[in-house]
Amino acid sequence: MGFAWSSAVAQDVTLGILRSSGFPDAGVLCDAEETPADDEELAVVATDDTIFFHRDPATARARLAAFDAAMVDAGVPGAVEKDIDLADSLTGPGCELTASPAAASPERSKLLSVLLATLGLDARRHASPKAVHSLLGLDQWFCLLSRPHFSCFRDAYAFVVREPSELPIAVPRSVVDELMLFCSLAPLLTADLSREWLPLITATDAAPEYGFGSSICCLPEAEVAAIGRKAERRGDYVRLERRGGDTDEPERTRLGKPHSLGLCKDDFRDVLSLKATKPEHAGVMELKGVLLTLRWLMRSSARHGKRVVMLIDAKAALCAVAKGRTNAPAFHRSLCSIDALLLATNTLLRPVYVPSEDNPADAPSRGRRRRPATRRILKKPGFFKAQRSMHRLLEEARLFDELVRLGRPTPRRDLKASLRARARARATCDCPNCAGRRSPLQCEASLAPDGTDEEAEVLF
Repeated sequence: MGFAWSSAVAQDVTLGILRSSGFPDAGVLCDAEETPADDEELAVVATDDTIFFHRDPATARARLAAFDAAMVDAGVPGAVEKDIDLADSLTGPGCELTASPAAASPERSKLLSVLLATLGLDARRHASPKAVHSLLGLDQWFCLLSRPHFSCFRDAYAFVVREPSELPIAVPRSVVDELMLFCSLAPLLTADLSREWLPLITATDAAPEYGFGSSICCLPEAEVAAIGRKAERRGDYVRLERRGGDTDEPERTRLGKPHSLGLCKDDFRDVLSLKATKPEHAGVMELKGVLLTLRWLMRSSARHGKRVVMLIDAKAALCAVAKGRTNAPAFHRSLCSIDALLLATNTLLRPVYVPSEDNPADAPSRGRRRRPATRRILKKPGFFKAQRSMHRLLEEARLFDELVRLGRPTPRRDLKASLRARARARATCDCPNCAGRRSPLQCEASLAPDGTDEEAEVLF
């Protein structure tokens, strides 16, 4: 019996035992299914190993007892000495899972071996393609925790397929630099499992005849999470409603399973509509549109460390962003910029496919930006450059006069505070008639012939 067949049998038997123990099918994590919305009780089956995730210890004890009883009924012997029950941390295949904080990080011993092997390769500069391939394979396994790290490698892929594979040869400098770059970014491999969803949906598009466009729509976090769970699922896509607007386009037949968002294009607000400096390949422009949208989002530090849902209508760009790597040389530069931004802001991008006729960013990418009905009113009028220079000179003169008046060295911050206090003292009156609401000049002018304050009588 082959290894693959035996693994399939073991996986099927373990899933059958899990189902007979009363565990719900919706709680089993699987690549072919959507991530469950309820994460109070989850399970992962890896061949003949079963890992449970619980939030309540009492529920965990009851589930483990039911699973052990189901194994006994099925006649499957369990390795009791290998059981790990109610643990806050667990070491799996090459990674460590922790509950507090909720994170998945590389296994320390394996990561140490990667660092030592890379330093040894940098010192010797001679190795066989097969040896470098084994090191690259371990690096790629760790990259599954943080897919933006895949952008570190490019020339290494071409080196490891050289023949003969077991003959030591000189390793190119570019290959060593890529492996060293991965080691320098190794502290960022830890995946934060507690990242919240950003409460808005973004959409991006690019059109060679004009440029780039981006739109956003604010939604509750629960609705954004439901859309984000459909990311990277093969054949699934989202649709917008058609309510008779000017920008509505007829639907085209698509392969796959559609999901209605319950939104229309008018529910989105255009935030970017930029003209391209030069015409480029459509796929390259789509990736640059994703990069521009991320830069606009990440301007605010409050949006860092979140899960971001982005609607993309180009599958080539969507797959490249989802995987974190691409074999298209034209995509590499833009994808590296996207991955660098995701690593720097600890952001998890969840791209979702949307057909072109449903993409709300299609209009701004063609230069037709939807403007709000009311414009923002500036709080203060703007200054010309000459006025700003004169304002700064007058402010410096006032600070110098205040320094001369005090007659001692004073920090700039204290000088400004002293000036503000003196201005307030000159601008208000402490008499009982006006209670600090007017200047002394105004107070004397408002006194009636009998000594009373006419305006104070009206106000009070």
